Amino acid sequence: MILARSFGIPLLSVEPAEITRIRSNEPLMLDTRYGVAVLAPDAQALRWYQLEEEKRQRQHLRLQPLIQRPGVTQDGESVAILANIALAAEAEAAFAAGAEGIGLFRTEMLFCERAAPPDEEEQYQAYRHVLQQAKGRKVVIRTLDIGGDKPCDYLNMPTEENPFLGWRGFVYIPPLTPCSTCRCGRCCVRAPPGRCILWRPW
Repeated sequence: MILARSFGIPLLSVEPAEITRIRSNEPLMLDTRYGVAVLAPDAQALRWYQLEEEKRQRQHLRLQPLIQRPGVTQDGESVAILANIALAAEAEAAFAAGAEGIGLFRTEMLFCERAAPPDEEEQYQAYRHVLQQAKGRKVVIRTLDIGGDKPCDYLNMPTEENPFLGWRGFVYIPPLTPCSTCRCGRCCVRAPPGRCILWRPW
């Protein structure tokens, strides 16, 4: 869901029983703002969503001049507008949208959905890309926060009643020397100069 939102991909979760109501080759509209799927929308529904899309585009245009302005509250307090990313590819869009830095780079996405952990070079290229896009702006890189809702098949994680309180995050660092904070730190040292901060989860 996090990645879908980052890349502007509509995503809606439905009950398995509801899927049977969707017929092949039938028009379908997803409204992820209200969490509804419109099956075979009629002319009135299509017109309504067309007007909604036009309104969204107008709002987007009105906000464009604000993108490069620094964050500040109504009473004049400065506020840093930082973006959270899960993939290096998201950095460019984040800064283009006005982010003043990366508040959290979730590095676990480099490790999940694959047969083996990334080597140092792959990690280095990912961190390097983000720091290059940042151009000296703050980047917070969170070291491997694995476990709980983010399993990795190649780690052979033990089955636990509550994995969120057991083997996860920083606890996995010692057994995973190739994926450790030290390797992440070396990657950052090799990367272009910038405000790079390492955050170790517990």
